[in-house]
Amino acid sequence: MFKALPIAVVLLAAACVSNNSGGASAPSGLALFRVAQCGDCHGTDLAGTERGPSLKGLAKNWQQDTLAAFLGDPQTVISKDARLAALDMSYSEEMPGCPDLSDIQRGALASWLLTR
Repeated sequence: MFKALPIAVVLLAAACVSNNSGGASAPSGLALFRVAQCGDCHGTDLAGTERGPSLKGLAKNWQQDTLAAFLGDPQTVISKDARLAALDMSYSEEMPGCPDLSDIQRGALASWLLTR
């Protein structure tokens, strides 16, 4: 992931588009999904792979704020949730999270994911 950091910075800058008032708006969830390379484990179609579960239908188990917190520090959240701990055991790789994204960016990504 660190090798992609220069590309990620460029993509993240592109994800922050201007609104009509001239200021920066919230970054696109799809752009953040790509910058954070979520598709590598969860599939570009969010249907899941052998490396990570599907991200479709997350709204039935998540709220925006709790999903954003999970994206920042997944292992802490997993350690406190039996459902997530069991799911985590189904995959060979640990969920790395998105610690390089800001709280606002994680919130935007979580909000986007909850609509899928």
